Amino acid sequence: MVKLDGRTKQEFRTTDKPYVSSAKTTAQPLPASLKTIPLAVLIDGGTASGAEIVAAALHDHQRALLIGQNSFGKGAVQTIFPLPGNTAMRLTTAASITPAGRPIDGLGVQPTTLVESTLTAEDFGSEKDEVLQAAVRELGRRAGK
Repeated sequence: MVKLDGRTKQEFRTTDKPYVSSAKTTAQPLPASLKTIPLAVLIDGGTASGAEIVAAALHDHQRALLIGQNSFGKGAVQTIFPLPGNTAMRLTTAASITPAGRPIDGLGVQPTTLVESTLTAEDFGSEKDEVLQAAVRELGRRAGK
């Protein structure tokens, strides 16, 4: 569940209904084994908005570890209202709140395991990727390896 707290309060919840595959016309249940696969979500200052909401929801429901650095903190929902004279007003109309009740805006989502990184773009996904390596270690530790 994720909440938007604004003039109108909204809650978004998952359901137990079957997942729908884009390759199939009929809904198929997600195999139970897929619901227990260990997950690690890599986050950093570039993780914002919807990605923060998903990461926080997975973490709060104890479904995933968050590895890396604090996320950006873009939890505000803004609406743009056109005004006369080719101008507009941007108004914050809601704020995202994690399932555990923590606000995201201005604070971000904190990782389960903090990993500082000075990674260059060429090294993403390689053995030099400290965040990826930390995720592999943490998942292995949780699996008892």
